Amino acid sequence: MSCLTTRARLRRIRKCLHWGAAVAGLIAASAYADDTRFRQSELPSPLPPAVLSEAPIQMVRTEVVYGATGSIPWLTAEGGEVWLVESSGSLASPRSALLHVGPAGAERIVELAGFAFAPAPDREYVYLVLDKSVVRIARAAPHKIETLARNQIQPVHVAVTGDSLFWTNQSTQPLLGSTRPGRPGNVMRANRDGRNATILSTDEARELVVDADAVYYSSGISIRAVARGGGRPRVLVADTGGMPNLALDGKWLYFTREDGVSRVHTAAGRIEPVIEGITIPLFVAARNGWAFVGANAAVTRRGEMSPAQLVRVSPDHRAEILWEAPVRLRGLALGQSALYLAIEDEDLRGIWGGTKLVRVSVVP
Repeated sequence: MSCLTTRARLRRIRKCLHWGAAVAGLIAASAYADDTRFRQSELPSPLPPAVLSEAPIQMVRTEVVYGATGSIPWLTAEGGEVWLVESSGSLASPRSALLHVGPAGAERIVELAGFAFAPAPDREYVYLVLDKSVVRIARAAPHKIETLARNQIQPVHVAVTGDSLFWTNQSTQPLLGSTRPGRPGNVMRANRDGRNATILSTDEARELVVDADAVYYSSGISIRAVARGGGRPRVLVADTGGMPNLALDGKWLYFTREDGVSRVHTAAGRIEPVIEGITIPLFVAARNGWAFVGANAAVTRRGEMSPAQLVRVSPDHRAEILWEAPVRLRGLALGQSALYLAIEDEDLRGIWGGTKLVRVSVVP
């Protein structure tokens, strides 16, 4: 057999394999599209979104449960308790502290050298990002610290559920035209002890939420999903107009976007607007069809200053402004019977008043 004949046959084989893979991909995409259309037909008709300018102001009582000397860049609620990170130090020598806030008050669990992000508790540990690593800290004294993953690209967010640990890595690749080296981001999964780490997606990623079926993450201004066991990621929302904050409520994934909040059905793929007219929607939390939106202070198009706000949207899309103040909103977490806000008490003249954790008892 001549070399020419052999090469020709190899080319034919490669071509057949290429077309076979393409046809398989088209069949899979068509099946998913058909399934999505079927699922969308089962959903009730969408409601018109709420509009912030039409929302009444129903100021509720708030309670300061912790006053920080540094900033509070991250917090998460667990039942009636809160885990938060307090940051201090400088860019050259950053310091972080993990705190637990419960009915008995605030307890400083451990001091850390470096930048800490995204505490995620389970019964025994609190998992978080520490600089370029993912670590876990024992809830019981003496609060042993274990490093689960080292030398990550740029870890941002952590989630733990079932027997698995998930985290995201933001890309360090430069903008187009730059010659600075960098690495692409990804979505990772491992055992709770950090073993058997595997890459689920090679997309750059920031925000992260997980349910029994999939991992949902923000990638740039898009929102994507990948099966917990791995596979081809799919785009749920192509363009949110900014870096979205995410919150799961059953099969609905709520997300902040330019000028408001929307939600996408994770199985059917339908996108519905929830509320419009919010200048800087930073955070969203959701439960049982209720949505809570944290908006930061902003300068309006008319040059006026709008305050930071907490907005509640009912399942039938009726909005209420529950709290507003001329401060900077740094975080929002939904607990079992209350909602928690991290605010920087800095007025419009730049006078610093410290960072506070505020409890708002408005959860239905």
